[in-house]
Amino acid sequence: MHPSTVARWALRGLRGRRLRSVRIGATLCTTATWLSEFIAEISPKSTKIEEISINRTAIDAKLAAKGLLPHSTEKRTPRVAKIATPKKLN
Repeated sequence: MHPSTVARWALRGLRGRRLRSVRIGATLCTTATWLSEFIAEISPKSTKIEEISINRTAIDAKLAAKGLLPHSTEKRTPRVAKIATPKKLN
């Protein structure tokens, strides 16, 4: 992590939170514990995989009903990348 990022978080904050720090002389100091706590505070709370899956299924059903996605019973064909083969030089 770049020192200027840590200094910005301590001085200006992020998402309404400021990184806890102390100034010793002209040096701004923080601890690994304070940094871990700050990151935990600003990080979004984890979403359960089941919730994501349910939301994705509902969204796919709505899009399929409007004709924007193939029906769930149809198999989607995977996209295959074409790889160029090098030509031999004479």
